[in-house]
This record gives sequence, C-alpha cells and structure tokens, in this order.
Amino acid sequence: MNCLTPSGEPFALLAAAADGVGELDFASGEWVAEARAVLEGLVETHAAGLDAVSFSLCEVAHNAPYYLHAGSKLAWHAKFEGASVEVGVGELESCDLKIQGDHGVISNGARIQYAGRDPAVVAAAQAVIQKVGRFDFAGAMPSNPTLGLVLRELHDAMAPRVLPKFPWMSAPWVANARQIAYERAQLPEFKDGLASEDFIFAEEFRNPPKCKCRSFLRLLERRTKPQRS
Repeated sequence: MNCLTPSGEPFALLAAAADGVGELDFASGEWVAEARAVLEGLVETHAAGLDAVSFSLCEVAHNAPYYLHAGSKLAWHAKFEGASVEVGVGELESCDLKIQGDHGVISNGARIQYAGRDPAVVAAAQAVIQKVGRFDFAGAMPSNPTLGLVLRELHDAMAPRVLPKFPWMSAPWVANARQIAYERAQLPEFKDGLASEDFIFAEEFRNPPKCKCRSFLRLLERRTKPQRS
C-alpha cells in the first residue's frame, strides 16, 4: 500500500496493515461467518496441541457503524473445547477473556498483519492502537502456545478482509483513498482511457467537528518513523 504521509514518511498503522482494502465490517454477521470457517480449519490443523484447552473469548466493539443497524455495539465470541470450536455472533455474559473497545479502533487493529511485516513496524502500529484504544480487558488467555498460534493465524487470515475505519478526510483516509484510486486506474478497462488525461480534483472542508478522535488523528499523523531494534 502507498502508506505515506504528505511529507513522504510512513504511517506505521498503514505500513503494518494487510494489503488492499477489506470489505467486511469487524464483528458483523458476514465477518463472523468468515472467521468461523477460518477458525474451524485452524483448530482441525492444530488439533494435537489443543487437547487440554477449555477457553472462551468474546470481543465487544462499541460505537458500531450506523449503517449496519446493529445498535450501539457489535460482538462475537468463540468457545474452545479441546479440538473443537464454537463461533457465534453476540456478547457472552460470562467468558474467560472479554475485550471491549471502540469499533473503529478495533477495526484498524484487526488489519495489522503479523506475517511478512517488519516486527518494528508492527510494534509501532500496535503502540498506536493501544494508546488510543482505551480497551477494557476482563480475564486472561491460558498459557497454551497452540491456542495463541491459532488466534494469531486467525487474525492474519482475517486482516485483509476487514474494512479500515479512519475519520473521513484525515491523512490516513487520504492515504487509503490514494491507494484505491491508483489500483483502479491500473485496471485494464481504465488504464488506456486515462493515459492521455491530465485532471486535478480537490476538495476543502472547513470547521471540522470537534470529536474525541483528535488524539487518534494526532498519533496517526505523527511524522516520526518507527524505531528499529
């Protein structure tokens, strides 16, 4: 992805994100259906290391997009019992680990790709998410490395499918829009027709609303490169 700031430096959160732009809202019914299929396959693959596991996980994403007509939050859960898993829509009242946060922040965190990414960039992206996320954690993961591997592989498999949630017209939003426009312009049905075009389009919006996302934007637009270890 062309994930640079206007000054030509990288957004860690975009640099660590999966390629392309996803099409599924995090924790929506369609997302859960895809996650269920992926997770069932992973549990079958790693069955030998999950024999003694009994664990339930629930993620609750508040401030869900209005257009989904899902109310104020979306949630999903997974229950592991040995080499089997049950995945569903909705919040569990009682579970071993419950994670709650803002839907937009969780969505952007869900797009971070671990495999094939520079660990320093991933760490910088995670630091942004943790700082602005204000997550509520209740419970803990069991110390089972296979379960941790399964959940990490689920995350990576779903990362390209999740829609990013950046405030409209923010610099990260523009970086995503730039990438979409570039990819569309390279399609065979458009490329030849655009070869001789010279067109500039600009929009300017004044007096943006004051909102709690300002601190998120300041972090996203920070022009410092992630430190490498």
